[in-house]
Amino acid sequence: MFASPALNVVVLAMSFALFPAHVAILKLATVLFLIFVFAPAAASWQQSSPPAPVACPFEIPMDETWGEAFVGIGRSYVWSSWYVFRIAFPWMLLAALLGAIVIELLPPQALVANVTVGGIILVALIAAFLPVPMAFDVAIAYIAMTHGVPLPYVVTILCTLGIISVFSLSIMGKSVSWKVAAAAYATVAFLGAVSGLIVKALG
Repeated sequence: MFASPALNVVVLAMSFALFPAHVAILKLATVLFLIFVFAPAAASWQQSSPPAPVACPFEIPMDETWGEAFVGIGRSYVWSSWYVFRIAFPWMLLAALLGAIVIELLPPQALVANVTVGGIILVALIAAFLPVPMAFDVAIAYIAMTHGVPLPYVVTILCTLGIISVFSLSIMGKSVSWKVAAAAYATVAFLGAVSGLIVKALG
């Protein structure tokens, strides 16, 4: 979940091409921490309660013809697509609605004011919540930087936006556990805030 949007070759290339090296390295370090530290820790939490045995969801008849196999594959594909749509689509709509509400409530000039610790934390909490397509985190952070947003806020956005969102957290909470989803949100927001504070301290 963390590697797909953040370690994409195009996203990495954009990060190192558009931002100073230390900013791109902070983003990369954030993602690597999530993959190599948070993900194993979350997996160990889940191992405390062993999963129930899962039966094989389908049977493969030995005398099945090629035609019957293609029909079976098509039927399984349609059913699986409908299942994913039925589960994910309502959460996608909710994520888009909540993201739009947060953006509307955020004052237009909030990010061009003086950098404060509270402001960095607030940006981290909001950016980790918002759903955006892949690579839009880099584009949005770059646009913010070119429009005069202070670099600590830009780094915070870059290290939180797009890694997770209310949509991915809702899916994680429903399929894994809400405890892991809450921990993922808190960890991403914390790492983003720390990254912003590091840049602020460096001046």
